[in-house]
Amino acid sequence: MGKLLKILVVFILLLSIGAAVLAWMNNQKRDVLVGRAAIYIDGLRKLAGTLEKEDAKTDEVADFRDRDVDKVEDREVDDPRLSLFWKDYNMALEGPGAQAMDVKRSALGPYEADEMGFAKADADRAIRNVIKYIQDRALAQMKALNDTREALKKTRAELVEAIEDVNKVKKEGRRLLVRQTEDEKKITGLMKEKGDLEKLVKAFDGERSELEDQIKEKLDMIARLNEEKGELAVFAVNRSLEGDMSLSVNLKGFEGYGFAGHISMEGHGLKDANTFERPETVMPGEKAGSCEDLGKGSYEVRLAKASWNVIRFRRS
Repeated sequence: MGKLLKILVVFILLLSIGAAVLAWMNNQKRDVLVGRAAIYIDGLRKLAGTLEKEDAKTDEVADFRDRDVDKVEDREVDDPRLSLFWKDYNMALEGPGAQAMDVKRSALGPYEADEMGFAKADADRAIRNVIKYIQDRALAQMKALNDTREALKKTRAELVEAIEDVNKVKKEGRRLLVRQTEDEKKITGLMKEKGDLEKLVKAFDGERSELEDQIKEKLDMIARLNEEKGELAVFAVNRSLEGDMSLSVNLKGFEGYGFAGHISMEGHGLKDANTFERPETVMPGEKAGSCEDLGKGSYEVRLAKASWNVIRFRRS
């Protein structure tokens, strides 16, 4: 009996030692779990601090001028087609960021274990609520990030089109400037030619004035009108000994009058004269083909050198 009792005492002692060892090991594991829980809670708080508390909001409306996408043609366009880029643009993507989440440690609850080593229900539920809140905010920010990426793609496409339009305008502008420079050079050359021509015209005017003065000295002309017969006679003497000259006649104011004939006394020597023996040495005669009708009452008559002339016009 005593021997059996001793064996039982030793067995109980071994069980006690084993229980103590197991208790020590459980305490060690509990301390590890508590430490991990603390790290987990701190990680949740830090993660929450990187997320916005709520979605970004703004009252600003994308009321900007849209890009003109109509072709450039030689016509005015009062109502051109527009790109409508700003129609679906979300200004909230540019708005100031909302306040970051601030999860208090007390909101997660202290990590406490019941007598069985499990976390209490209240603390567990609090952690789950915080995790769900963080997950919802993370999904919302992921959506905002994806929306921003889509907006950036559209912005890039719009920017590329705008840059191409600007480059086309600049290219056309350079081409026009080159043409303008060339035109300015041509204008400068033409202005110089104009100046030279004006000098020539001025010189020609001077020569013409001198010639007119010489003609006036060598040409005597007088006109006589016989209203009863409806005849107009122009008497002209070309005193030039060097060559023929043209006489311009304008019958403005004598509507209905036309060329009727040209009598000329020409082709004789200056010392020729009529005598009893030769009474018809110097005689006037009809001259054909000397008058050109220029139209609208204007005529040009050719006068021989050293000649006396009568040009007749008659009312029809």
